[in-house]
Amino acid sequence: MVQITVKLFAGARQRAGCDEVTLELEEPATVGSVREALRQRWPDLKPLVDRAFFAVNFQYSADATTL
Repeated sequence: MVQITVKLFAGARQRAGCDEVTLELEEPATVGSVREALRQRWPDLKPLVDRAFFAVNFQYSADATTL
């Protein structure tokens, strides 16, 4: 298991009610697995998560990017 901290902005922050969340994911964790974990934990975020850009170490990253 790996712990990932996800910072939330704008509408995602409002819907989740916090500015960051910590997720525990199976290794190898990817941007796609983070996206799926967010959808499951906060179903109201799905429309935002589906079209959101994710950055890893300040670089926009594809779903296949390993964390």
